Amino acid sequence: MPHRVGVAGMFVRVRVVTHIESSIRARILTRLCVASLLLLCGCAPSQRDPHEEFATLVTIDGAQASISKTLSAGVYLVEAREKDIDLRLVVDAPGIHSESEDEVPRHGVLHEVVSLRAPAELRVTLQSADHRSKKGGAQMRIARWQRSIDLPPGELERGFVALGRAGQLAARKSPATGQQAADKLYEAVSHFESAGAVAERAQAEYTLANFLYLSRDDFAGAIRAADEAASGFDSVDDAAGTQNSATIRAAAEIELASGMDASRQSAEQRAMYADADRRLRDSAEFFAARSMPVRAAYAVNMRGIRALNVGDYEVAEKLFQQAVDMARANQDVGEQARSLANLAWVHNKLGLIAQAAAEYAALLPMVEKDRQPYQYAAAIGNYAFCLIVLGDFDRALALHTEALALFTAQGKEAERGNELSALGSLYLRIGDSGRALEILRAAAATQERVDNRIGQASSLRMAGNAAASMGRHDEALGLMRKSVEIEANHVNIARTRVLIAGELRALGDFRGAELELAEAFKSDSAVVRAGALAERARIRSEQRNPAAAIADLRAADREYAALGLDFNRIEANTALSRALLSTGDIAGASTAADQAVSITARIREKSANPEWRARFLSSRYTPYEARIAADFAMGGSDAAWRGFRTAETVRARSLADQLALGSRQAPEDAALSCAPSSQLCSCVWKREHRSKAPMMSR
Repeated sequence: MPHRVGVAGMFVRVRVVTHIESSIRARILTRLCVASLLLLCGCAPSQRDPHEEFATLVTIDGAQASISKTLSAGVYLVEAREKDIDLRLVVDAPGIHSESEDEVPRHGVLHEVVSLRAPAELRVTLQSADHRSKKGGAQMRIARWQRSIDLPPGELERGFVALGRAGQLAARKSPATGQQAADKLYEAVSHFESAGAVAERAQAEYTLANFLYLSRDDFAGAIRAADEAASGFDSVDDAAGTQNSATIRAAAEIELASGMDASRQSAEQRAMYADADRRLRDSAEFFAARSMPVRAAYAVNMRGIRALNVGDYEVAEKLFQQAVDMARANQDVGEQARSLANLAWVHNKLGLIAQAAAEYAALLPMVEKDRQPYQYAAAIGNYAFCLIVLGDFDRALALHTEALALFTAQGKEAERGNELSALGSLYLRIGDSGRALEILRAAAATQERVDNRIGQASSLRMAGNAAASMGRHDEALGLMRKSVEIEANHVNIARTRVLIAGELRALGDFRGAELELAEAFKSDSAVVRAGALAERARIRSEQRNPAAAIADLRAADREYAALGLDFNRIEANTALSRALLSTGDIAGASTAADQAVSITARIREKSANPEWRARFLSSRYTPYEARIAADFAMGGSDAAWRGFRTAETVRARSLADQLALGSRQAPEDAALSCAPSSQLCSCVWKREHRSKAPMMSR
């Protein structure tokens, strides 16, 4: 989810804007041309070749529905217009078998051109490619071309042949055939243009726009195709087609905007987001007013993604909840699961990690992995993000590895890059900072290449964390500041400012650190506020102001506890223990240290892998040091014994983990072995939405 940045990115946008301006004039000219052609031909569109021989409305209430017709020799056009369900068109005749799909969600038009040299039975099967619970239908027709089978086809027929071939290639769901399918759609558009078939060209452009958006991640191309489709639909007074085109254009605009550099294209980015939201709002109202609930729910869901991208989490939450309610009213389990997954990620961004994880666990059974591999992979990948924060590393590794394999099979480069970034985050959490930095740098480079600014900013931020944990503070500052430069989400910017403050503190620049925190405290995010409190406490401690540090640490711990972020509470309580001890509050220091030790043990015990337990323990030894310090401060004849016992308990646990590990393969090696060699950079690794540090369900 195309690698255009800086000047190149601006060049693409100029082309899009120029095209939009010229398309208004083109619509007027197209209408005049259509009227002139009809007058010159002296015929109505209904008398045009091919001649309809059979038409019926087919209801799909199960796996499939079939119709058989005995036809005389000739050339036939088979057409199926989806009605609220995704279908696969299967056509069989003597010596003929074809299977076609498209990427238009639940309202596409599938075609096949069939040549029969002798009378034969033609069997058309419409198979559900949707959620198994989804019901819908299709308007099916069979029309016959008037030409002899031995004569060459005209431009109109050639257009339908190209459409049919594009559908066959799309049905293979293979990255290798994706560009071929796009080429055939472009070819169909060209043939329809030559034939002067305005409505057919508009539909082909619309099919192309959806394919470029959903399958090829060519968002600028999708915008151009959507504009052409809208112009054609408008010319033939197809209001629904015009609004459909506006919807896909807005969806592509959201993706194009998310790939912009916020430091250099902020005004353009804001304008594009605003334009997309306006189009989607109008489309949602149009579809709702005309009893088209499936299309309306889709538009509302996409509005939620726009709000999420810019950090309007409360607006995003309301829109996703509205989409969930609409899908539930439509008895649409597949769309309901998609919107629920997006709603869960909003809760993650609001700091409600435990709630989000529970929501992902509950919705996963609603997603059909075999039919919805992208949606399933996005859901488990985002679920794994939550589990990392909650300390469930084993389960997170398994889910990220599975998502990585699914995205790789689908050729989704940006999503695959996001999964690699997630694995880097995971290694950072368990204390392997060197490997995490290596992976995250490669992830950020790949995300930059595919214009995934949201993912790139996230990877840079985490890479800065990894560098900081190794004491490379100047390097960490550079990575974090670059993240802020390209980040458009104000909450993420605030989070990064807290991290920058920590690096400035480590370098002795307390004034600079306080200025960064002042900006961070302006955020209304509970997670950001908690992090800012904890960082301010560290500054106060170094400024020899323990009372202020203690107040901030207790406030931060309360925030983390309310959010269910146990991982963050380890550091907060460890720092609190030290601050209390410096004031002589030995009992309070002991209590805080015990709290940190208890949380560390609880997270550590979640992992069944002994090496990971050992790594986590070695990287989180400071709570035990705080406990030992409190033991000694209590004095008494057994103070040394209590400290020795704590130290030996930790060492015994680590030794037991190492003995249990034996010669087994390290978990990170197992994770890396699942990735194709093309993902690996010079040392270990190498690294698309669409919607995405996390992946949103579009």
